[in-house]
Amino acid sequence: MIEVKYLSSPNCESFTIENEILLEDGFNYLKSKTGVYIDPYGTTRLYPEHQQIILDFWNNSNSDEIKFFCKFLTQSIKDKQVLLFVGD
Repeated sequence: MIEVKYLSSPNCESFTIENEILLEDGFNYLKSKTGVYIDPYGTTRLYPEHQQIILDFWNNSNSDEIKFFCKFLTQSIKDKQVLLFVGD
């Protein structure tokens, strides 16, 4: 499980990724493009530019969970927020 929250307001906005495997392709795509690795067992910061790369990767996904996550990313980018991914 990975909890995703705004770095500036860790107690406000959040999103929990229950199934990291579902999002693994997008995370690997980000790593191949930028070198940024979202560690499912550690903590990673993701800046709006990196969020956009993931969003573009999943642009046409049919998965409801990915669509929900993309909506969260879209708002985060709009708010110019750095996201904190906290793995367990």
